[in-house]
Amino acid sequence: MADRQESLLETGQRHELAGEWEAAAACYRQWRELHPDDPRGPNREGVLAVNLGRWDEAEARFQEALALDPNFAPALANTGNLRLRAGDVEGAVARYQQAILADPEYAPAYNNLAAAYKRAGRIEEMVRALKHAQRLERRQAATFRGLGAGRMGCATVMVLALASVALWRL
Repeated sequence: MADRQESLLETGQRHELAGEWEAAAACYRQWRELHPDDPRGPNREGVLAVNLGRWDEAEARFQEALALDPNFAPALANTGNLRLRAGDVEGAVARYQQAILADPEYAPAYNNLAAAYKRAGRIEEMVRALKHAQRLERRQAATFRGLGAGRMGCATVMVLALASVALWRL
């Protein structure tokens, strides 16, 4: 049963990537019914709302996730993304730093922090955050390879691309 429940989140994410919004939403609704106290459900619904351009709904879902777990790094980072989108760079930086304090191994928070630093013109800090994210991604990829998975995360590719663009613009 646990595999079936977990697969609802994974299936929802696959639907999201394919642009199948209603199917993704249905998976997340089913998953939340099974796990009403888990922040991953409202967080995924918030990401879906972002994909649909429903910013207020996204913020509400991320806040629901944080009400369930105030230290849930993905929701903290996602609220940072909304702040960055709204032009509140320092608010975004604060949220990404909170996400990092909550989970120092959460590489997306470092990637997002780098984007905020870039927007603020804090290039040295941006490069440091990107390098840290890259180190985390490498370590996580090595762990996955050790478990039989043979690919690196796409975030590593993004980190390398962002770093090269950032350094090129110096």
